[in-house]
Amino acid sequence: MGKRVTNIGFTKEYLINYFWDFYKKNKRYLTQTDLKSRKLELSATPFNRHWGTYTNFLKEMNVLGDNGWYICEEKYLQENYSNKPKDEIINSLMKKRNWQTVTQKANSMGLKRDKVIIYGENPFNKEDIEELFWKFYEENKRYPEAKEIDKLHGNRFLVSRNKYFGNWNSLLKEIGVISLDNTDGWYICDENVLIEKYETNPQDEIINELMVKRSWGTIKTKASELGLRRNTSITKRQYTNDYLINCLLELANDLGRTPRDNDIREIENFPSMKVYQKRFGSWNSALKIAGLRLNTEFNITKEEIINRAKDFFKTNNRSPYWNELNLSRTVYEKYWCNFPEMLEEAMLPLNKKTRIDHFKTDEELIEDYLNLYKILGRIPMANDVNNYANMASFSTYKLRLGGYEEIWKKCNIDNTEILDETTYGFICLDKNGEICKSYAEMVI
Repeated sequence: MGKRVTNIGFTKEYLINYFWDFYKKNKRYLTQTDLKSRKLELSATPFNRHWGTYTNFLKEMNVLGDNGWYICEEKYLQENYSNKPKDEIINSLMKKRNWQTVTQKANSMGLKRDKVIIYGENPFNKEDIEELFWKFYEENKRYPEAKEIDKLHGNRFLVSRNKYFGNWNSLLKEIGVISLDNTDGWYICDENVLIEKYETNPQDEIINELMVKRSWGTIKTKASELGLRRNTSITKRQYTNDYLINCLLELANDLGRTPRDNDIREIENFPSMKVYQKRFGSWNSALKIAGLRLNTEFNITKEEIINRAKDFFKTNNRSPYWNELNLSRTVYEKYWCNFPEMLEEAMLPLNKKTRIDHFKTDEELIEDYLNLYKILGRIPMANDVNNYANMASFSTYKLRLGGYEEIWKKCNIDNTEILDETTYGFICLDKNGEICKSYAEMVI
């Protein structure tokens, strides 16, 4: 992966060529998700600089139609919606969409499906369907999902099972996989696991033995319906080491970074920090075993910090920013007044962003933020600030001015579109009055 570039000085011609080169190489269009993923050398900033939004750019390239659909997808539906199988249509679209979304789009275009689709083979009978179900179970040691077996045997199987059983749950009830009075889709074998093991066995053992993987909260609800209760005197702290490490890895994958104490406090039934400290000696030891980066290192020496900064300079041909050495500001302040003094002692040059962070006054920070607010036409978020070349980093804003709300207050910015703040970002109200789960979703 090449070095990520956030400079906004690219020409329109360069960006257009980049877009079409990406299309030739990947057989699909470059998306905003690609630009945000940090796997490419470009961010969305240069496109926004020239076209206002990435959507405007796509429209100018004549690839984007109505309601987020590509023109090539609309053309494909026009030619194939009436007679092609559903799975073939879905897999042929540039962007993966569910069948309901495809149908709604086709209806808006005035398209209809042919009432008669010939599959070229005779339908399965009832015995064939049951035999194929149990064959899948023998080969995979679990029951199939409807979409799996339908995909395996095609539309002919789907039409046949609907003819004999009406729906998937009716089939499962008739062959004895779920009970006749079942309304929640739990398999009989999974209910039996809870009856046998819920009272005394560890959580991870129960979760792993179920045919369908479920969260512990869902399992607790089902157990309560079955009249089961945990014997806490037996089950307390019966986590295995593997289970604890897997919990860390799954959470890190969801967050996109190393978990912190406040992350795990907010998740119901997640093992506490004390569990990790008691089992592995310390939180950092658990992170190391999981192969995750440590959030910070408090006992690092002055010489180790300087050597780490010099190694970074040799590798990247520039001085590091304070947060690129995986250390908190408090660690630097143990030995120096600020980060630039560390660079000076290491005989490394101040880079542009570090100079801006260090020398700009609070009034200049506020003025820069307001200018960016006018350029974007919306409230700037951390990524906007960090990607704008002549501004201090957002970490400097937080350190000097406070969090988002303090910054908005000092800049006299109306933030009524922000409804609430969660662990994952802001819940916002867009211009149409629709609630968005994140600020990024509102911007889109």
